[in-house]
Amino acid sequence: GGAPPVVVNDCGELPPAGTFEQLLPASVTENFAFAVDPINAGVVYVGTAQQGIWKTTDCGSTWVHINTGKNGAVLDSGMNWTFVIDPYDSEVLYTNAGYGQTNNAYKSVNGGVDWDVVWPPPDGSFAGVVEYDFTNVFAMDPTDPSHLLLTFHATCSAPFAESCIAETFDGGETWDLVDGDGAMVGTEGQVIYFLDNAETWLWASQSSGFWRTSNGGDSWTKIAPTLNEAHPQGSQLYRAVDDTFYVATADGLARSSDGASWSLVPGTNPLAGGIVGDGTTMYLSNSFYW
Repeated sequence: GGAPPVVVNDCGELPPAGTFEQLLPASVTENFAFAVDPINAGVVYVGTAQQGIWKTTDCGSTWVHINTGKNGAVLDSGMNWTFVIDPYDSEVLYTNAGYGQTNNAYKSVNGGVDWDVVWPPPDGSFAGVVEYDFTNVFAMDPTDPSHLLLTFHATCSAPFAESCIAETFDGGETWDLVDGDGAMVGTEGQVIYFLDNAETWLWASQSSGFWRTSNGGDSWTKIAPTLNEAHPQGSQLYRAVDDTFYVATADGLARSSDGASWSLVPGTNPLAGGIVGDGTTMYLSNSFYW
């Protein structure tokens, strides 16, 4: 029971609070997703555009190109724009390698050194169902780290819905495909988040807005018809200490008290990107492509 206690690593080289500085190694010219180790404070991973996965154990003072083992070259060849880390065993993490030698999804059980393919499924199921096997983003059930959802950056083929979603209950060993609603467009920018429980999800794409299911994908309801998902894969869901949900969208930051009814926070448009916080104070980035 319960997550392990947090270990605070030595981050003595950090500047004073409120000071921002460039931390990434000089060889990293384009970075994508960050992932913060929930157990070992000071350990951070960053994905890049064809420059590999990098890891720091001292809050960014020093970095190591970590994916040097199994499938390391494949990870180096792609873009790593999604990360999730197991909060009970932070040596376990998941990412992708888009637009590289493959478009697959991968899992590491030794802190990012070695990586095994988890999509396409290792048991050979669903081969060729997803165009190019093109994975997009992971979501991890906050109550069960072996339960993950995976969206795609391309369409699914019959007999599945165009916007199918992959679901695993054993950390990627086996998968099922869950159909989206027939009106959900299964092209680029598909994201998914867990809301209140293991079966309540929020799905979105840049082509067909936001949809919610409360029964693990058996049925879907379109919500917030004026909101659209932004293409940046770093867009994310955030929950404050008062249980209010916030999600970054193409139209700004959206807010909801129940995960079903959403409204825009004034002054956060046009395109919201990353959002982080400590439960009461939030930080939001705006971004614009091209």
